[in-house]
Amino acid sequence: MLKEAGAIRESEKHGWMQDRADPDARERAFGLTRFDNPQRFSPEEALAELRDVLASIGDICPDCSEH
Repeated sequence: MLKEAGAIRESEKHGWMQDRADPDARERAFGLTRFDNPQRFSPEEALAELRDVLASIGDICPDCSEH
């Protein structure tokens, strides 16, 4: 959902997922999750998982920041 909504992108050089820090894209991701979540999750659980994933993704590629 995050990639589909444009809220995250893949680092071109190393392939890490990066947060785009785009509030509109985040809202699109939350909207998609509310209506199209995996059947094993309630909408509330799916939104909580989405928040957890967003909290774990930075906006800088870890491999690029080491150089």
